[in-house]
Amino acid sequence: MIRLEALAKRFPPERQALQGIDLEIENNAWVLISGGSGCGKTTLLHLIMGLDQPSQGKVFLHHQHLGRLSAQARARLRANIGLIFQEPHLLQRRTLWENVAFPLELAGQFGRALRQRALESLEQLGLGARATALPAQLSSTERQLACVARALITGPSLILADEPLERLDPQNAALVTDLLRARHRAGGLTIVQTCSESPATLPDATARYTLCAGRLVPSGLLER
Repeated sequence: MIRLEALAKRFPPERQALQGIDLEIENNAWVLISGGSGCGKTTLLHLIMGLDQPSQGKVFLHHQHLGRLSAQARARLRANIGLIFQEPHLLQRRTLWENVAFPLELAGQFGRALRQRALESLEQLGLGARATALPAQLSSTERQLACVARALITGPSLILADEPLERLDPQNAALVTDLLRARHRAGGLTIVQTCSESPATLPDATARYTLCAGRLVPSGLLER
């Protein structure tokens, strides 16, 4: 599914964000990567999804070397990835359901069934009553939950989630975790999730790592 080889990322003038990262993530894994603010977690996810290029090393996704693909080919690969960014990005002139349905539109789906799928996805996260609201009318919690709904609507094989719970209260964080857990246990979903602290309340994780000084340190493999 994902393989990183001697991965490094430097930012000018001399900041070394990541160095010497080797990692292999199999299908249906749930990998937690913890670390403090500014340690490189977001940079690592951006490299995995092909939104940025490494200074050194290689990223393989679905057995394809991202560094050898065109921008268009990388975009096609991302079509089957659910992305949950640290900052909830929504299209400001679209309603909530239209934002959630957007990945399906990009895949060429339109019509009444599209809206129904978006509404069902919102209902799962308690946002059904807010379906016609614009992003400016939503709370930060609602916007973050909407981004989770958007990431899941295509039934992706891979979820890359950058601190998806940090902006949520305990009740909504549990809601999102339970939804991810249900999708993961159903099979066919790999999750790479970053967090400030590795939660002990998530036994579903198959591996936990800590990112420190640009290096990825295993913090324990767990039995499923």
